[in-house]
Amino acid sequence: MKQKLSTWLIGILLTTLLFAALLLFTPFHYAGSDDVPILRSFMGYEGGVPAHFHLYIHTLFAWLLFGLGSLFPGVAWFSILQLFLLWLSCVVIVKSAVQSAQNQGLPAWTGILAALMFLGVFASFVVCRISYTTTGALVGAAAVAQLLSVDYRKGTDRQILKGMGLSIVLLLCCYCLRQINVLPSLAIWVLGLLAAAQAHFRLRPGLGKGDAAPKRSPKPLLKGMLICALCFGLLAGIRAIEIKVLSLEDFLAWQRARIRLFDYTDFALNTPPEVLQQVGWSPAEFKLVSGWYFMDQNITAQAFDTLYAAQPEASLTFWDKLNRVPKILGWLFTDYPAQWYALLVLLSLVVLSLAAQTLRAKERFCAWLFSLAGTLLGMLLLGYLAFQGRLPQRAALSVLFPMAAFLLCHTFSCLPPAPVKGFMRKGLLLFLCAAILALGGLSMKHTLQTLTVKPNPEEEARASTPADLQEYALENTDKLIILDLSLFWGKELFPDTSQGIPANVMFWGGYPARSPSWMYQLAQYGIDGAAFTARDFLQENVLVAGTDGEPWESLVAYVDEASEGTVDWDFYDEYGYIGFFQLYEE
Repeated sequence: MKQKLSTWLIGILLTTLLFAALLLFTPFHYAGSDDVPILRSFMGYEGGVPAHFHLYIHTLFAWLLFGLGSLFPGVAWFSILQLFLLWLSCVVIVKSAVQSAQNQGLPAWTGILAALMFLGVFASFVVCRISYTTTGALVGAAAVAQLLSVDYRKGTDRQILKGMGLSIVLLLCCYCLRQINVLPSLAIWVLGLLAAAQAHFRLRPGLGKGDAAPKRSPKPLLKGMLICALCFGLLAGIRAIEIKVLSLEDFLAWQRARIRLFDYTDFALNTPPEVLQQVGWSPAEFKLVSGWYFMDQNITAQAFDTLYAAQPEASLTFWDKLNRVPKILGWLFTDYPAQWYALLVLLSLVVLSLAAQTLRAKERFCAWLFSLAGTLLGMLLLGYLAFQGRLPQRAALSVLFPMAAFLLCHTFSCLPPAPVKGFMRKGLLLFLCAAILALGGLSMKHTLQTLTVKPNPEEEARASTPADLQEYALENTDKLIILDLSLFWGKELFPDTSQGIPANVMFWGGYPARSPSWMYQLAQYGIDGAAFTARDFLQENVLVAGTDGEPWESLVAYVDEASEGTVDWDFYDEYGYIGFFQLYEE
């Protein structure tokens, strides 16, 4: 009991020190544009009421955030949830590394050293450049590490189930944060179960031939697997019921068509005019759609499917997709060298495991085979993502994090517990450990360089734009302000809500488009989102905002094409770098 408590304290101490050091070194903010719309929707920016449904967030977390946002308005609960999950995941990973070392009779400092390497190489960037995708990946990695840290040899059935229970809870949190994100972690988690089953369990308990210790009944393992399956089935059922009750099947079909077109093609460059005629879009509307404009009712899933069918990607064969995998992987590791060195660290762990087999009994060779299997599974998952035609860093990390947690904790089962004898053997292990630390250092060097990059002067000058937009919106609540692509939400984790939350600002599309809260926000200004047309821009209570000094020419042309008279625009107001424009019909 004291040993387990001490490992938790080590995890809490090292993780808290990491967060404190990063806070002194660099500001914490969101890494991209995906998280802030989620944060805003659950804070009530869309129509003044917190959302209770989201495309990517599971029902369980969505209603949790809705409840917290309703009870305590103005608080960035989505940011708090992510920071807590990041902190907890790091604590569990550190604790699990130390426990994995101690389970094999190794000193605690070996686990601490491994945990520090994980924090530096894998966790340090994503805890201060936050994305719910990478947060989910780190939570999934913690689930894998926790599973492998359970003492299946000496623990009681209850202790094993308790350890597996925490792992399952973390896996479910990963699923709730972003459902598709759990798949790589779940695959590697299952491999961890197989490794534990092979090493410690058998159908008939007792000594097997060549075993170093008795193998036990698999009942606790099977119970844990059953609990995990039932929990995932329950959550999947809850999500399916929610979609059915809210009649969101068409919305999800629209989103799937959008994702396939926007994420996996260059349709803006490869769409011929005759295809635009098929879908009923003018060149002006097509240019708007290329800029993520999704408000018009004629921007349908069928239109997206028609455009996709005209793209070169639609005719790619299996072998075409397979041939581009090395190129896509090459782009990933060229653009993000820190991840390349991180991958080399993981491969070095496999080599270390193999080298350690010369110091263990032959029956432990299966442990190294599982290290190899973990590496191959991770590479296959990366290859599959590249096969689909797109591999952003956050998607790659959803594989690398659980893969790293598996190899980090499983490698201890391959290492010799007693002092290593023999100069050559000692030298080999020391060389491999030094190589791993050196590669980890190179990865951390690139991470530090990324964290210390200063924004260019234009970015610094426009850093106040989101706050200016919020101030103006609060002063003009009678106007619905629709943003073009030149404006952004910012990246702050905790927007200033001391003066209130404006419910009258919306982007003209993006992935939040067509959601229930998006439709509700339009309805507050007398607009039927499901029947929106270009003429709705002519309403007196609608403004268009941007930073280009004038509205997009394509927007004016698009509204003009839908109007009987001639459409022009007035410069309505200016606030900081933001211009506000009103379209009218002559």
